[in-house]
Amino acid sequence: MGIKAIVNAKIVTCFCGVIDKGILLWDDNNGKIIYCGNEAGIIPEQAQILNMDGCVITPGFIDAHTHIGIQESITETAGDDLSETNLGHATPFINASDSINFNDVAFNDAISGGVTTVGILTGSGLAISGTGCIVKTAGPILSRFISRQSCLKGALGEIPKKESLKNLSCASSRGGNISVIRDCFYNAMFYSESKEMAFKNKSPFLKRPGYEVVCNVLEGNMPFRIHAFRSDDILSAIELSDEFGINIIIEHGLEAVELCDELSKRKIPVCFGTALSWRYSNETKNTGYSSVSVLLKKGIKTALITDHGCTPIEHLLLLSQLAIKEGVSWEDGIKLITLYPAQILGIENEVGSLRKGNDADFNVFSGDPFHYTTNLQSVYINGNEVWNIERNKKRWY
Repeated sequence: MGIKAIVNAKIVTCFCGVIDKGILLWDDNNGKIIYCGNEAGIIPEQAQILNMDGCVITPGFIDAHTHIGIQESITETAGDDLSETNLGHATPFINASDSINFNDVAFNDAISGGVTTVGILTGSGLAISGTGCIVKTAGPILSRFISRQSCLKGALGEIPKKESLKNLSCASSRGGNISVIRDCFYNAMFYSESKEMAFKNKSPFLKRPGYEVVCNVLEGNMPFRIHAFRSDDILSAIELSDEFGINIIIEHGLEAVELCDELSKRKIPVCFGTALSWRYSNETKNTGYSSVSVLLKKGIKTALITDHGCTPIEHLLLLSQLAIKEGVSWEDGIKLITLYPAQILGIENEVGSLRKGNDADFNVFSGDPFHYTTNLQSVYINGNEVWNIERNKKRWY
C-alpha cells in the first residue's frame, strides 16, 4: 500500500493531450490519481514503480447505456428485470439499482474489454420505465455505486408501442406514448404544489417516490434519458424538453444527424448506438457510424454505447474503431468512450480522464488501442488491478 507509479508509457490523458514517456502516480490507499505528466523528479522515493515502456495508457472506458446486471447474460425469466410492465405505462418509482445482479458474468466481460464504469438503465418497453444508476464494473459491491439514481429513463417509438399492444395496456401509438409522459409530468407538477401547500399548512402529506423522481427532473436536478432512434421521435423528445424546460439525453439517436442544429442549439447530448447490430426493425434501417463525426463537428456532446445486451459490452472499443473509420479523429475515438460519456453522465470529476483527483481507473495496452494486433494487458479500477491478460481467462474469441 502507498504510492504507485507507472513510467515510460504513452499516456492518453483525455485532459491535456497525449504524453510520451509519461508518469502516472496514484495513491493506493484511496485509489485517486496524484499526478499525470512527465515532470522529472516527481516520483516519491517510497513509490512502487511499474515500468511500462512501449505501452499505451488510456482512461478506463465508460459505457453510458447498458442493461448489465438487470438483463443478465443468461437471461431467462430470473435474469430479466428490464421493465415492470404490469404496473402501468409510466413507472418512475422503479429503480435499476434495486435489480442488479453483480454476479452477472457480463461484468467480467466488461472488464476484459476495458470497461470500468457503466450506466445501467431500465428498459424501453414503457413510456417511463424508472431510474438508472452508474456503477463501477469491479470492486466491493457497496463501493461500486457512483450514483444510485442518476437519471429517469423514457422511451419513444416502436418498442413501447409494441409492448403496449402485447399487454393490451394504455398507449399504443406515438401520440399516446407522448401523452403518457406529459400526463405524468403534469401530475408531478401538481404533486409538487400540493406538497408545498401541505408543508406550509403543516398538514399530513403522503410522499410518492415516483413523483419525487419526476420532480427532480422538472427541477433540473436529473436528466430524462429518452430512447429515440428515429428523427420524428427525437423531435418529439426535443419538444418535450422545450415544453417542460428539462434536461434530456437522446439515447441511440441513429437519425440525430437530421436534427443537428436543434440539438446543438439546446446543448442536448446523444448516447449514440448501437449501430453494430443488424437492421432488426424499421427504426434501425439507418444503422452505421458515419454520422458520429458530424455530431461532433456540430458541437454535440456524443458518447458511444453498446446497449448491452444488444451488443456485447466488451466490444465498446470496436464501436469507436468503426467511428474512426467513418471520419472521427483518433483522440475523439478515445474520448467517445471515456471523457464524453463522463461529461454526459455528470461524473467527469471522478472518471473519464487521467488527471489529479480523479479515480485511478485506466487501461494498459501493448500498443495503439485501435491497432488490430494490440492486446489489452491490464485494467485498473480505483488503483487496483482487476484484470490481467496473463492471470485472467480469455474468452473463446
